[in-house]
Amino acid sequence: MVTTGAFVAEDDHKAVEAATLPHNSYLASNVYRYHDTFPHPPEIPVWPDLMADATAEDIPVARERGGICGDPDHALEQCRRWEDAGCDQLVFGTGSARHEDTLEMIRLMGEHVIPKIDTDPVHRTTRFREAAARR
Repeated sequence: MVTTGAFVAEDDHKAVEAATLPHNSYLASNVYRYHDTFPHPPEIPVWPDLMADATAEDIPVARERGGICGDPDHALEQCRRWEDAGCDQLVFGTGSARHEDTLEMIRLMGEHVIPKIDTDPVHRTTRFREAAARR
């Protein structure tokens, strides 16, 4: 399982705009502040400093590292990359984007990405419950 942020919009420009709003780094900064089980990379500032907010110039590097910031086609491509790396669960943390941007991301993922990835009509946990009941 991988947990990451996602900024998905109708077009790349809107996704980048949402990802680079001021104060978007606050949530990620808190991950490193309060979860002492996470490795603390040297480039991540320590309390009380915050990580720098992303700029449009940062987005290509984030995408290369598996970040999701773009239109639904980009999101699908990145989800497939995570799948190819062995990830069978991809979780998108929310809370750093504006509420309306998060709702738009959820809608677009549900309409354009998830149906192309999750083609099994039976939910995975249903299969687990059924298998456990047969034992």
